[in-house]
Amino acid sequence: MNRITVYSSRPESVQLACAFSGMRRAGLGIVVLPITQLPATSTRRKELLRLREQRHEVYQLLANTGQLLDLFEKGEVLLSAGEEQGLRADRDSLTARLRGLEAALAPVPPATS
Repeated sequence: MNRITVYSSRPESVQLACAFSGMRRAGLGIVVLPITQLPATSTRRKELLRLREQRHEVYQLLANTGQLLDLFEKGEVLLSAGEEQGLRADRDSLTARLRGLEAALAPVPPATS
C-alpha cells in the first residue's frame, strides 16, 4: 500500500477526513502529522536549485554573446577589435563556468568500498 504523509497545523479534522476518504478507499494510506514534525529543508536541494539557476543565466549569456559574434561574422554588426576579443574572451569564460556548473550538478556516484 502506498503511503502519503500530510503535515498539518491542526489534528485531522472532519474536513480533512472527508477530503482524504476517497484516497483511503483507493488504497492510499494517509498519515497526518503535526507541522512541527516536518523535516528540515535539505541544504543540498537548495544548493542544487541555486546552481541550476546560475546555469540558466550562463546559458542566456552564452546565447547572447554567441548571437552578437555571429552577427559580427556575417558583417551585420560592426565591432572594434577590442570588443570582438572581449566577446570571445567572455564566451570562453562562460563556457568554462558552464563546465564547472555542470560538474557541480552531476549526480554524485555512490561510494564503493
